[in-house]
Amino acid sequence: DSTPLKLNSTDKYSWNGVYLFRDGFGTADETFMSIMANKTPLGHGHFDQGSFTLYAGSTPLVLDPGVESYFATTKAWYTGSSSHSTMQFAKAGSASYLDTPSISDNQRFSTNDAIDTMSLRISDPNAGSAGKHTRSIAYVKTDLDAVVIWDQVKGASTGTVWNLPVVASKLSEIDGNKVES
Repeated sequence: DSTPLKLNSTDKYSWNGVYLFRDGFGTADETFMSIMANKTPLGHGHFDQGSFTLYAGSTPLVLDPGVESYFATTKAWYTGSSSHSTMQFAKAGSASYLDTPSISDNQRFSTNDAIDTMSLRISDPNAGSAGKHTRSIAYVKTDLDAVVIWDQVKGASTGTVWNLPVVASKLSEIDGNKVES
């Protein structure tokens, strides 16, 4: 069959917690984004609810670290939320942050030729907290060609931190803050 493959944005894999935004498949300007949001725990053991990978212009910008080995001493880092593009709640009474829960609630997904949107909700993992993190993502495919991520936190019992594992070839410094990947 000589019909060219056409890959589009889809929620076809939502049963496995994966949602895809895609435009320009097979071109140098391809944009691709995958988002993790599963309603039941997955067997891979990563605390990555709401995390995403992003390629723009066929160039990787934000990546999932994968795993070096499920049997190495580095496993905890690779599977933890801090190595994924997540938002974490601070642990009550501590200076550390908790991993995201193993499930989230997909609120909505839509796609058309101009824009893809999705939102999901993640609960604060602190015991007794009614806090919620809602992540809304919009991919504007028209001339703007932009991804907008809007995180809202309500009712959190503690502070939060936002993680973004960007692709970089060296350590950078911005306004005195170290940026590394």
